[in-house]
Parts: sequence; structure tokens; C-alpha cells
Amino acid sequence: MLIVDDEPQFRQLVTRVCEQRGIRVLMAANGRQAMSVLDDEADIDVIILDLEMPIMDGRAVCSELRASTRLSAVPVILVSGNPSLEAEAARLAVTAFLHKPFHLSDFVHLVETLAEPTRPS
Repeated sequence: MLIVDDEPQFRQLVTRVCEQRGIRVLMAANGRQAMSVLDDEADIDVIILDLEMPIMDGRAVCSELRASTRLSAVPVILVSGNPSLEAEAARLAVTAFLHKPFHLSDFVHLVETLAEPTRPS
């Protein structure tokens, strides 16, 4: 799983929760870093993506993902502190939208539905 968000506390919280459930997590602070991670990693099974970030925002990332044969089928959960962006999320054809702050139980259920947990060897 890849978490793309410019808020370090959010990335750390989501990482801790997911890793406790055996989900391997990679992080990026902006869209440009995310695209670099995705270039290097072949087995990303879900992307948690903030819409509003500096350098390269979630809209640009979605555009890059949809244009990529390799990445276009990866589920994207769009997260934002702005609830009015839910309609935009639908236009971006993401898998799901979560308004921050959200209940961790809702987040975990959604991620576990979409991501295949990777257990440590």
C-alpha cells in the first residue's frame, strides 16, 4: 500500500494501523514522490491519496495513474479534509472517498477489502 499525504502525522497514523494488520506500507509526502515510489515498486495493491498537496496534487497523480497501463487498475482511496471534494473524487474515478477526519474502523475495513495483507516472513 502507498500512502500519499503531505501531513506527516496522518502518514504515521495510517502506517501504524495498517502495519499492525500485516499490510506493507510505503509513504510519500507529495505526488512527485508517489510517482517515484510507483516507478520503483511493482506490488502496490492500493493507494491512499490526499487531493490537496504541494508540488504535485492528487488530481495530477490520478491522471498519471489512469494513463499508465501498469497502474490504472490499482484502487485509489482519495482522502481530503474538504468534504465538498467528494463530487470531484467521483469525476476522478477513484475507488473510494474518505473525508478527514474519518473513523479508523471505516478506513481499516475499506483498506482490508482492497489490499492483500503482506505478512512478515
